[in-house]
Amino acid sequence: MCPSDIIQATESNQTTSAFVQWKYQDISYDVIRISCDPEWGSEFFEGLTNVTCQAFDEQDNTADCRFSVEVVVCKLVLLILIKGYGIILCHL
Repeated sequence: MCPSDIIQATESNQTTSAFVQWKYQDISYDVIRISCDPEWGSEFFEGLTNVTCQAFDEQDNTADCRFSVEVVVCKLVLLILIKGYGIILCHL
């Protein structure tokens, strides 16, 4: 199963890109290789990027999926602690 769309925030004083990784769900044991473009762990720049993945099984059958990665740059980042839990707010 393909990952859901991803939104990754980064601070404006650091960079306008982020290295993004994702998880796959419900992968069958028959799947032996997954290939994505851009690749898992790639650097994504500010804006929206579409990712296309293809899974291969032992018989070379394939399944495709697509999702998007959006990198947003925060001009102001606030960390709020509520009952021991941290909430990060990103002001665009």
